[in-house]
Amino acid sequence: MVQYAWLIPALPLAALLIVLLVTRPLELAGRPRTPRPSGGAHGGGDGHDEHGAADAHEAQADEHDEHGGGHSEDGGSTPFW
Repeated sequence: MVQYAWLIPALPLAALLIVLLVTRPLELAGRPRTPRPSGGAHGGGDGHDEHGAADAHEAQADEHDEHGGGHSEDGGSTPFW
């Protein structure tokens, strides 16, 4: 029985290697390829200011300030615990 003790760590490692080296590459190869957008219609910028993303971030920050934002009633920060 002791001579088979090496199987305990070896079997999960073998399963991991099979998943990483066999099944995952096969799954990625089987996916249909979709072309990445080149940014032609929307310009070459990063697109953060387009579509109101900056406004949404500001609105979320305002909501965070309205509900207290992790501060106690006296205005100081709350302890970690």
